[in-house]
Amino acid sequence: MGVSFGRASARRTAAVIGGALTIGLLAGCAGPAAPEAAKTLDADEEVTIRYTWWGGDARAELTQEVIDLFESEHPNITIVPEYADFASYWDKLSTTAASNDLPDVVQMTIPHIYSYAESGQLANLSDYSDFVKTDEFSDSALDVGRVDDGIYGVPAGGGSFGILADPELFKQAGVELPDASWTWDDYVEISKDISAAVPGVAGTQLSTNEQAFTVWLRQHGQDLWKDDGQKLGFDAETATSWFEQLLDLRDSGGAMSVAATVENMGLGIEASPLVVGKAAMQEVAVNQVGTAEAASGKDYVLLRFPGDEQFDAVGSYVGVGQFYSMAAKTEHPEAAATFIDFLANDVEAGKILQFDRGIPGNAEVLAAITPDLSPADQEVASFFQELGEADPAPLARMNADIGSGLTETITRIQQEVLFDRLTPEQAADQLISELNAAI
Repeated sequence: MGVSFGRASARRTAAVIGGALTIGLLAGCAGPAAPEAAKTLDADEEVTIRYTWWGGDARAELTQEVIDLFESEHPNITIVPEYADFASYWDKLSTTAASNDLPDVVQMTIPHIYSYAESGQLANLSDYSDFVKTDEFSDSALDVGRVDDGIYGVPAGGGSFGILADPELFKQAGVELPDASWTWDDYVEISKDISAAVPGVAGTQLSTNEQAFTVWLRQHGQDLWKDDGQKLGFDAETATSWFEQLLDLRDSGGAMSVAATVENMGLGIEASPLVVGKAAMQEVAVNQVGTAEAASGKDYVLLRFPGDEQFDAVGSYVGVGQFYSMAAKTEHPEAAATFIDFLANDVEAGKILQFDRGIPGNAEVLAAITPDLSPADQEVASFFQELGEADPAPLARMNADIGSGLTETITRIQQEVLFDRLTPEQAADQLISELNAAI
């Protein structure tokens, strides 16, 4: 799988990926940095800080390598790692925040970073610019982690979402792999054909999150938000059509059952239906390709969402997927900030993590690791290159107050539709009503 990268090709690819990442982030607007605070790191003081993230065992192993490297260079600082699966992570983080026990360094994503920053749980990293350098990050990437005049998260990586496909199961079913021109109807038919042809295997999973919904909205000229996140960017008609699309897939027999879909929610990629051979396709964050291949021993094919060439607008998008943030009440801010700088800016750390947390936002790190990307990450690089050439519109800036309510609301209402407890029309009205109330 993938393509072979020479050094010159790698430099060109790094530039294209960086350009695609910047294009996907231009919807924000930068503000002035907060004043610097005069702080120093005592190299002789023995300190222990906690670092928490979400992910499976494969991510934990890579992260521990980086921690070991950091500790070898900073022998006075001990990093205590903590991690959980994505769903459990936010429950645990909410509990620790409520008890004023947030870990010193915290992995964040949107929209959670905004609510944690505005509630005073996260430190303004602009105050620690002597420790956390942001020179190699684009203004547009930094702006995604900005609240008012402060930077509350340094980009860990740019990300996107797509469909990961198992070519062996496609071949077994006698079904050709689609290209970027496939439609949503194609998606349903392909899923149905695979389910019918391969016993015990579903063509795909039903969507329960906001990613595919966002792609659908964008393909129809809308988005989740508008006016810098102050208003919803979609109408009831378009939301209704998405829920109808979900039901078409469910009723086709091409997807796993609704009950199985709900049961599988929260599973790490290593234990997902695609990786364990129960589904031929699955929605993924594109940085998960390498982990999926390592867990299964298979080569997969990364596809854009269907519909990008079916409608007038490209729905697939690029955005900052993860951030490194610091707890506002950490007792060791200088040490925590130094560790964040290492995670975000150290080339050797970047060579270990590669694309695990997304495309590095640091241009120097990206250029350094591109020539030696794994085959899986070469596939991801090709995906970003193709997506950049498709020229998607910038992703709309998310509402700063919605917090985890966005994912929770969309997930719950989509399940209500799939279980036939709401009609598509009722679901659209309820979704708009609940999100408007939340903001």
